[in-house]
Amino acid sequence: GDRGRIGERGVYLLAGGLTLASFLFFAFVPLPTGYFGASFLRRPEELVPAFFFLFALIGYLKKGDWRQDAFDHWLVLSLIAGFMGQAMYMSVSEHLFDMVFDMAHLVKKLSYIFVLVGLVINMFHLFRQAEESFETTRRASEALAREVGHRQLAEEEVNASQSRIEAIVETAVDPIITIDEKGTIDFVNRAVEATFGYSAQEVLGQNVKILMPEPYHSEHDGYLENYKNTGERKIIGIGREVVGKRKDGTTFSMELAISEIDIDGRKLFTGIVHDLTEINRTKDELEFSNKALQAKNTELEDIVHVTSHDLRSPLVNIQGFSN
Repeated sequence: GDRGRIGERGVYLLAGGLTLASFLFFAFVPLPTGYFGASFLRRPEELVPAFFFLFALIGYLKKGDWRQDAFDHWLVLSLIAGFMGQAMYMSVSEHLFDMVFDMAHLVKKLSYIFVLVGLVINMFHLFRQAEESFETTRRASEALAREVGHRQLAEEEVNASQSRIEAIVETAVDPIITIDEKGTIDFVNRAVEATFGYSAQEVLGQNVKILMPEPYHSEHDGYLENYKNTGERKIIGIGREVVGKRKDGTTFSMELAISEIDIDGRKLFTGIVHDLTEINRTKDELEFSNKALQAKNTELEDIVHVTSHDLRSPLVNIQGFSN
C-alpha cells in the first residue's frame, strides 16, 4: 500500500527464523508448570496470544477493508474466534483435555475454518474476475477488430477516392496550379508543361510569378499581401482573362479561375488555367472572314447597282420606242 511493501524474501526469512527460534526455545529452555490452581486464571500465559489476537483484530477493524473484502471479513471472524478461544477458554482450563480445553480447541478449529472459507471465497472472486476480465477483453478485442476493419475500409475508400481525384487532376487538359499564402507553387498537374513549357520539378517551390509577364510579375506579391490584409478580391472567386508567360518568354492570353481553401489553418489558392490562344486565333480568323465577306457583299452590291443601271437604260429606250 501507500506505506510500503515488505519483500517476499524478508517475510520467509522472518517466519523461518521465528520458527527455528521457537523450536530451539522449547527444546532447550526448561519451562515451569502451566497451571496455577489457586487463581481463577489457571493458565494466565494464554492471555499473551490472546493479546496478539486482539491487537491484530483491532488493526483489521481500523483498516476497514472487512466491509468490502470477503477475505478480510472472514479473517476478522477468525481473529475474534482466536481471541475468544485463548481468553475465555484456554486461560481457565484446569487440566489437559477437560471440557474447557476441548471447547477452546473447537473454537480454534472454527477460526481456521473461517480463514479457509475466506480464502475459498476470495479465490472464487478472483477466478470470476479473471473470467469477467477475459470476457471483457474478448469483447473489447472483437470491437477493436471491427473498428480496425471499418477503419481499413474507410482508408481504402479514401485512398481510392484520392487516387481517382489525382487521376482526374493529372489527366485534366487545363493546367491546375496550387500556391500558398507566399505565392510558392505547391502543386501542378501535367498540363502545366504542355501550356507553359515548364516541368513539375522546375516550378515546384518557385514563386508563381515566374509564369507571369510584366507588370503582373512585379505586382503579384503585393496583391497577395493586400488580400491577406484587406480581404479585397480581384481574381479569387471571380476569374478573368489575364496574360501568361511561357518558359521561352512568349506570352499568351488565358482565362484564370482561382479558388481559396483552408487546410489545417493553412491557406492555399488553386488556379485553373485555360489557354485562349486557339480561341483567339479562331476569333481573329472569324473576324477576318467577316470583314472579307462584308467586302464581297459591298462589291456585289456595287455590281448589282451598276448592272441594274445598265439594264434600266435600254429598257427605258425600248419602252419609249414601244410607245
